[in-house]
Amino acid sequence: MAMKETSGHILNVGDKVRMNIPVIGAGDLDGIEVTATGKDYWRYMNEHPDEVYTITKYDLDYEDCPYRLSGYMSDNTWASDELIHVPEPQNRFELLKNMTVEEMARELIPMVMELCEDGVPSEELVLDWLNSLETKEIGEDGFELVTYIARTSTPEMMGSGSTVSNEVRTQNLEDAFQLLADGRNELLRVVKIGPDKRTHYWDSDKMGWVE
Repeated sequence: MAMKETSGHILNVGDKVRMNIPVIGAGDLDGIEVTATGKDYWRYMNEHPDEVYTITKYDLDYEDCPYRLSGYMSDNTWASDELIHVPEPQNRFELLKNMTVEEMARELIPMVMELCEDGVPSEELVLDWLNSLETKEIGEDGFELVTYIARTSTPEMMGSGSTVSNEVRTQNLEDAFQLLADGRNELLRVVKIGPDKRTHYWDSDKMGWVE
C-alpha cells in the first residue's frame, strides 16, 4: 500500500478524500481550470463540493502532486494539500454520505435490500440502522471474508413463463453451493475487500485475485 507524506499529512491508496477547494483556488489553476483535454476540474469540484473520491494510485512520475483519484478527477494528479482526508465511517449514515459515485452504484441496492429483508422498516428501525455499522469479519490475510454474489431466477407466476431475478450475497460457501445447485441460478462474481479497502475479484481464467 503506497504511503507518502507531501504537505503535512499522509495519504494512502484506498483513502477517501474530498477536494480542498480553498487551497486549490489560491494556487495556479493552469491544468485544473484550463486543460488540454477540455475538462474543467475547477468548475466540477465547485459544482460538487461534497463529492468523495478514492485514492487509487500513487504516481511516482509526479513527485509534487502524486495522487490519482477515482471518478471525474481520475485523469489528473493531485497534491496532498489539495485533498481533505475523509475519516473511516462510524455508522452507516457516514458510510453512505462518504461513498463515491461508483461505490453507491454498486453497494446501495444490496444495503437497502438487507434493511428491507423482513418488510418495510419503521422510521425508528431505519434510524437505528443508520446509526449503527455492520461489523466485518476479517480473515487471517487481513482481507474481509470472501463474498459470493449470485443471481437467482424464480418463476413470476405459475404458467406465465416469466421469471424474477434477484442478486443474492453470502459469505457462507455452503449457502453459495446450495444457490448454485438450482440450475436456474448463476454465480456472478466472487469478491473480497482488502486492507486497502479496494475490491478484489476472483479471476477464474487467471486462477487468482485481481483488482
